Amino acid sequence: MPDARRQRDLDRTLASEVLGEIVFDAAARWARTPERREKWLRLRELEARTRRRLLEFLETHREHAQPPRLPRLTGRAVGTALGLLPWSLAMRTLERGTRAYLETFERLARNATGSEGEFFCYVVAHEQAIAEFARRELAGQAQRSLEPVARLLGEPSGGTALPSGS
Repeated sequence: MPDARRQRDLDRTLASEVLGEIVFDAAARWARTPERREKWLRLRELEARTRRRLLEFLETHREHAQPPRLPRLTGRAVGTALGLLPWSLAMRTLERGTRAYLETFERLARNATGSEGEFFCYVVAHEQAIAEFARRELAGQAQRSLEPVARLLGEPSGGTALPSGS
């Protein structure tokens, strides 16, 4: 992968995690039910862990990434919208929003060398978990929607069930 493309992809990866954390935090603040708030907060935790792992990866591999511009303003606006939208529309928006990031993350994984491969496979898996969460919510599987996220967070048996009604 050309160095300029890799750098853009690393920058985009960092932006995704920083913004995701802010977006999910804002969505949680505007959530209409405690169950939805908890789900947004679990997604925020996944983004926070992925961001921390990315920063460790960059340091270990002596690379860098540019943080996004205006992340708080952008993230809060998007998160507020997600928190206020009807749940089904928020889930469709969330699932669609993962697609462009997945393309970037998959390219990084495909072009990874050595020990990088495992890390970038995790980055892909974390975005797939967010998309799967949204798909399960849309399919009426609210009790199981967080399982892919919980697995990546290292929670036993794939996560805990939340009360229905979300």
